[in-house]
Amino acid sequence: MPDAAEWATRRAAPPLPPWDRAGIVPPLIHQYAEIAMLLLTMIRAYLITAELFIKPKRHL
Repeated sequence: MPDAAEWATRRAAPPLPPWDRAGIVPPLIHQYAEIAMLLLTMIRAYLITAELFIKPKRHL
């Protein structure tokens, strides 16, 4: 059986992201923001990769 200290650490809320220091944004919005940041990071990585490996055709 877990003691009181273990229950307190288990039920502790995750740390707030830096853009919500006041803690006023609902948790669901936090999840959407995490997904949006992940998608933006993936798009950015794709664009960097495309710029490095895919040479554009030059039309004169």
